[in-house]
Amino acid sequence: MYCNQMNKRKILVSALFLLAVSGTSAQEGVTLSDTRMDRKEIKVEKALQGIYLRTELLQCFSNSVSLDMGYFREDRLAPTFTLRTLAGLCHYVYWMSIGGNLFGEEHINYKETPKKPYYGLNLAVETAPRWYFSHCPRYRNGRRTMLNSGWFIGVPIQVASSILSQPIFSSDKWLPEHVDLGVTLWVQAGFRYAFTPHFLLEGSASYTPFFAFLPLHTSAKWGYGGYVVLHKRYDGSDAVEHLEVELKAAYVF
Repeated sequence: MYCNQMNKRKILVSALFLLAVSGTSAQEGVTLSDTRMDRKEIKVEKALQGIYLRTELLQCFSNSVSLDMGYFREDRLAPTFTLRTLAGLCHYVYWMSIGGNLFGEEHINYKETPKKPYYGLNLAVETAPRWYFSHCPRYRNGRRTMLNSGWFIGVPIQVASSILSQPIFSSDKWLPEHVDLGVTLWVQAGFRYAFTPHFLLEGSASYTPFFAFLPLHTSAKWGYGGYVVLHKRYDGSDAVEHLEVELKAAYVF
């Protein structure tokens, strides 16, 4: 009788032990599965679109000011990669002085006018692949990832054309006499933060290694022609290499 009770106790203890082990294993299996599922499910927004305002802050120290406005769209390419495209108008004002020889001879009666503002308007189309490299850590740490909030790296390329340009010399023509296209490529790093599901701010620093300025024109006499000049980002300055800090505000539909 005593032996039967001992055997029953051993069987009960063994059953409880096996149940506890199996429960722990099942729980670990669920946890690992959830972790793997999280890795698959952590993705940036599938698509965003809206309107934006953008300005380049360092231009204030180089006698020019710009304000871009237009439409943007951002589509997911991979869990943390997107393709951002935008089209808009770039308003810019730069201060410039004009110097010259009154009688066409060097070093005689040379005068330079005081600096005055000149206005220009460009149409620009831009596209950029982006990598939101902090998206997964922010998601796992419970930090805000709405509207792809977080750090990013991008490589934008822009094509711009002049629409209006205030005459500098005696000409009174605001419209360009020929088609000119500016092609710019730069490297960008920045941070985005969404305050609401519809409003975000974005700050970034960018480095422009070169700027290709390609005026193209046709003429009955000269035919087709074009040339390339290294230049900065289509705003009138002369730097071949350029560092800029941008601030952008956007409203998402």
